[in-house]
Amino acid sequence: MKRAATAALCNSGDVLRVMHWNVRRCVDMSGACSRLRLLQVVEQLQPALLTLNEVDMTQTPSLLEDLSAAGLPHASFFGHVRGVYGNVLASALPLRDVVHTHLDGGSQVKGREGRVHRISRGLVSASVSAFGVEIRVALAHLDHMKSAERRTQLRHVLATLDGTKQCLLLGDLNALSGSDYTAAEWSAHEAYNRANGWGAPVDEAAGGGVLALLRDASFVDAFACLDHPPNWRKPPWSAHVRDLERPPYRIDYVWSRAPSGTSGRRLLPLGASVVSECGEASDHQPLLLDFEAAAFDAGE
Repeated sequence: MKRAATAALCNSGDVLRVMHWNVRRCVDMSGACSRLRLLQVVEQLQPALLTLNEVDMTQTPSLLEDLSAAGLPHASFFGHVRGVYGNVLASALPLRDVVHTHLDGGSQVKGREGRVHRISRGLVSASVSAFGVEIRVALAHLDHMKSAERRTQLRHVLATLDGTKQCLLLGDLNALSGSDYTAAEWSAHEAYNRANGWGAPVDEAAGGGVLALLRDASFVDAFACLDHPPNWRKPPWSAHVRDLERPPYRIDYVWSRAPSGTSGRRLLPLGASVVSECGEASDHQPLLLDFEAAAFDAGE
């Protein structure tokens, strides 16, 4: 029944439900496996498209089969780290032209044995068709330490995307927008970065930042498109709200770019939420967005 319900939602001609979640290797805040809780949330919310960051297949080897049973039979896992850790794109609709891309850049860190290695990041992208719209869906997880590395990776992401189709870019971009935070909250981010030996936090919505680069490439923040977007000045934030030693973050995003051309159909967001009823399943909370397809004509 779950599979039929999700397929009906996707094919009703009314709504395309999209969900993104950084699942923290499916290990909850107490250290226990959160796979069952993840699946409960997916079955409850019934997304037609689901994207997951920080999937560790050594922890959840049956995850793709589990998602198929929950109504998302079409899925691609890109284990950009040793073949077992990375991103999942799952769909109620068939995925076409799936591409796995090892992204340029990445901070270099010294491991326990003194060796320096690069923190690699990956991109999984694919095409789907929903109510007359061809959609290129891309899932990324950008560098968490350095703005320069995030920008390098984001430029690589943009270079891989089809410039003619409707595009959805989802993921934990580790990018802060200064306008989301009060002065006291931004100071908390500065203190946290100093304690970890990282550079100062950067407003990625300012010129040259990751979020600014997305705007320059004609992408829009799907949350910000709404008449009444969530109030980011208070909970729920998308990340680290249950870790009292960290400041609150909005770093998980869904960005949309309309197809090129003078007429056709494009996705418009109807509603959005940060789902906070997930217990301790992850240090991130899922994003949920509903899109509709609307006709447009540049001559009107």
